[in-house]
Amino acid sequence: MNNGIEKKQDNYIKKLQGKLVFRIMAVVCLVIIAALVVAVIITGVTGSQYFLGCLVLMMIVPVLFYLMLWIGRLLSNLYDEKLEKAAKMLEESEAKMLEENDNK
Repeated sequence: MNNGIEKKQDNYIKKLQGKLVFRIMAVVCLVIIAALVVAVIITGVTGSQYFLGCLVLMMIVPVLFYLMLWIGRLLSNLYDEKLEKAAKMLEESEAKMLEENDNK
């Protein structure tokens, strides 16, 4: 019974750690986007030749960050599913081996 509780606790801790990584990535993305906003304002006010480039980055970077986080979440979910299947198969094989040893 304790084994089941420990597994639930381990899964909960892994999920929290995974969410922490995504939160850190999101904060980094927000900081970069804020820097781009400042760059667009500065280049727009000063009439710099880099204004158009900053505007294009302002449109492309958030989309790329969103895609990066979305793909990371998909891969994380796929990895978790495969890990759960492997753990279940391992438990089943251990149970079969124990049954075979008990029968002998």
